[in-house]
Amino acid sequence: EAFTSALKTAYDSAVTNSHTHANKGILDAIQEALTTALKAAYDNAVTLAHSNALDHIQGTDQKLDEGGANEVTVADIKDAVDKKDVAGVYIIASSGGDYTTIQAALNAQNSGVFFILLASSIK
Repeated sequence: EAFTSALKTAYDSAVTNSHTHANKGILDAIQEALTTALKAAYDNAVTLAHSNALDHIQGTDQKLDEGGANEVTVADIKDAVDKKDVAGVYIIASSGGDYTTIQAALNAQNSGVFFILLASSIK
């Protein structure tokens, strides 16, 4: 059926006014604030994601639990691994690093159970 002039006018009016309502200004302000907040959060996340990219360059000093009670450097881990003999036994020299640091390095390796012997007990 063909539209009558009255139906066509009502249809056109409905399309034109489909997004017009009393609180449109309020909703637009909320949308703008939310969009701004989301963009700021996104920009901040991108900035933080790349802020320490240089920290991960090979050869730079890396630490686990930096500043904590169990701080361990890559050098500590390498030293502990270097002290491992072929049987999987770690030997910690009595003059070597403190037990906590070396133990944390061993734990960081996370490759099984190892025996720790003090050099003074080896005869």
